[in-house]
Amino acid sequence: AKRYSNSNSNSYTPATWAAFSKAKDEADVLMDSMFEAGKPTAINKPSANKEIKEKAANLRSAMELFAPVKGVVTARFSPIDNRFGVSLATTSNQQVMAVMDGTVISAPWTPEDGFVLYVQHANNMISVYRHNVSVLKKAGDRVSSGEIIGYTGGENAPGQDKNLFEFELWHNGTPVDPQGYIVF
Repeated sequence: AKRYSNSNSNSYTPATWAAFSKAKDEADVLMDSMFEAGKPTAINKPSANKEIKEKAANLRSAMELFAPVKGVVTARFSPIDNRFGVSLATTSNQQVMAVMDGTVISAPWTPEDGFVLYVQHANNMISVYRHNVSVLKKAGDRVSSGEIIGYTGGENAPGQDKNLFEFELWHNGTPVDPQGYIVF
């Protein structure tokens, strides 16, 4: 099994590292079982067996991902419908937070999605934050879990006071259901 260290390891007790290592090992097994032949799957997939669901629960509690924004889920993860994340109704200019520690790999602006942040995390995870009116980070910047990285915004539909925000999680190039990791 792979082991990960931190340059600031003096701040962690042996018990903390043991718990992290156990969670990491379970996560490796879970990730291997999640990605069958490159097909996108969710860790809370109804047909998943009991062992996978137990490991998923352990992984979710071990990862402790921040919710990127506060909002109401308006569209769920559905790769069949080319929806590779979740859409949320949010308030304008709401803070967008990094879900995990990582490095910004791109922060372009597009006419369709406004500013989009792509953040690379450990274990080849990437989080994607779409429909930002402004971003506070650029490619190469390190971010910490819970750190403010941008603000929601964009054009509202006539008569609407809510903005659309989209969030995606990818592992090894395959989309995964963010609601398996985050409570929105």
